[in-house]
Amino acid sequence: MKKKFLALMMVAAMAVVSVVGCGKDASDNKTADTDKKQDTQEVSVEEPADEENQDTEEVRHKIGVILYGKDDSMGAADYAYLNYAAEALNVDIQWALNDYDAESQLASAENLVSAGCEGLLFLPISDNSVSLISDYCQQNEIYFQMMNRDISDENIKAATQANPYYVGTSFEANEAATNQLTELMAAEGRLKYGVGKVAPGSSLSVRNTAFEESVAQAGGTILADYTAPSDGST
Repeated sequence: MKKKFLALMMVAAMAVVSVVGCGKDASDNKTADTDKKQDTQEVSVEEPADEENQDTEEVRHKIGVILYGKDDSMGAADYAYLNYAAEALNVDIQWALNDYDAESQLASAENLVSAGCEGLLFLPISDNSVSLISDYCQQNEIYFQMMNRDISDENIKAATQANPYYVGTSFEANEAATNQLTELMAAEGRLKYGVGKVAPGSSLSVRNTAFEESVAQAGGTILADYTAPSDGST
């Protein structure tokens, strides 16, 4: 039973990462705090009847998902694909949306577990969020997995990976995506680039160096660049 549940979490996360490309950093998608509680919802999938096993009730798993929101392209894709994966895997998802700091994500984790979720899947807003939720899950024996973000802090990464309830992390291949984009543009003779960089400290900031290296390899030139703010401002 344990192996089946862990497999469900892994497949659900991989379903998202395999189809969601590069998106905005989570903190760039703030909405009003008043919308937060209204966006906490549960998706339930009915189990089809099995005439041969009607007397044997299969254990139905419930996973809590913490996501920054579903109002931008990346969040909407995550939301849609996870719901689709839940239907295909015959499990329930309870959502917690619009958390923009580590403490809020921890509170959502606690609420989801209190609501009966057996495991957690979340897109961390920061490394501190990972640390808080990892400690909480270990203390309460709750399996958890991250998606779309790696851990920048090496100490937090080591502690998380040592947690016996940590299932794993599924995140975008940022360098590969950057290289592919540059190659496609260079193949069309587009060798002059403007770069929107990710703020240092974000796990997505690996794109910055990867893009510079890709452009140099293609013989291109970066004419201008700017660093996108991480506080949701423009």
